[in-house]
Order: sequence, then C-alpha cells, then structure tokens
Amino acid sequence: FNEWLAGRPVTEHAVREFFDEEMAAGYSARSIRLHKVAIKAAIQKAFPSHDTRVAAALDALFRSVRTPRPESHFQNSDIFSQDELKRVIEASPRHIGLFIRALYNTGARISELLSIRLRDCRHGTSVVHCRITGKGKRERALTIARTLFESIRETNESKTFLFEHQGKRYTRQHMGREIKKFCRQ
Repeated sequence: FNEWLAGRPVTEHAVREFFDEEMAAGYSARSIRLHKVAIKAAIQKAFPSHDTRVAAALDALFRSVRTPRPESHFQNSDIFSQDELKRVIEASPRHIGLFIRALYNTGARISELLSIRLRDCRHGTSVVHCRITGKGKRERALTIARTLFESIRETNESKTFLFEHQGKRYTRQHMGREIKKFCRQ
C-alpha cells in the first residue's frame, strides 16, 4: 500500500482506489480481505488518535469498502451423515464420543467446548446455557441438552471445566488427535 501510494497522502479516495485496483488485478478474495485488515491496522498505528470521531470515521471507511467474499469449497461430502456420526461415536471411548456429540449438537469449535467452566453454566428445564469465550475472545452463549451435559459431567468427573480429566482441562490438540483417530477407524 505504501509503495502504491508513492508519496501521496492517505485519503479515503486513495484507500478505495487501492482496493478497486486490487480487485481489477484479480487478487483473491482472501488476499484482499487480509490487505484490508493490515492496512487499517497500519493506518491506526501510523496516525494514532484519541479522538473518537477519527476512529469512528476510519471504522466507517473500512466497513464501507466492499471486498469479495472468499469462495467456499465446502461440499456435502464433507459433512457426516447421521449413520457415519453414530459409527464414529460407537467406535470411540465414552468421553470422546460425548465430546463429538457435543460438537455436532452445538456447532461449537473444539476450543470453545473445552473452555466451558461449570460456574458459567445455568441449568434450564431441558437445556443448559453456557457462557463461552469464542474466536477473537468474543463471549457468546452456547446451549447444550441437559441430558448430554449431565452425561459429560458424570463421565469426566468434572469439577472446574466441563471437559477435564483428573482435574486438568483437555487440550485442543489432544482432542483433535483423538477425534481424527476414531474418525479414521
């Protein structure tokens, strides 16, 4: 971006023109989005301002710069059928099978499920509402069927985290390896 500017001032028009040229040049959607985030961060760092109006204007500018959405190469063959899911759960040890069921039923990421603290869970009639820290350190709510939640607690003998073993939380890497292993089988 700095080379492209070639000494010209950073203006709203210049930012828009830069992204228009990248799109016309055929850059991938992912690259353009990455450049957008990097350029915004660089501008904020180069021109620090404690004026909330300046920050709001910069946010508005980058929100208004439309970039193409990355293509998704997601296919139905990438999704487990109910039968495949059942076979994986049956082939897994109980604690892994329950974890896979929780992933499937909630749509949460592995790290999100592993971060569930029991103190952040509120029991409803048929569900348990859990506050979790998601991607980007964003807090959100997750709902788990009460029967599944109780089965997980009994199996893991949870005291602090929903998914723990001998008082220690499972790691994302460990659970990822275990799931992969039983999916292959």
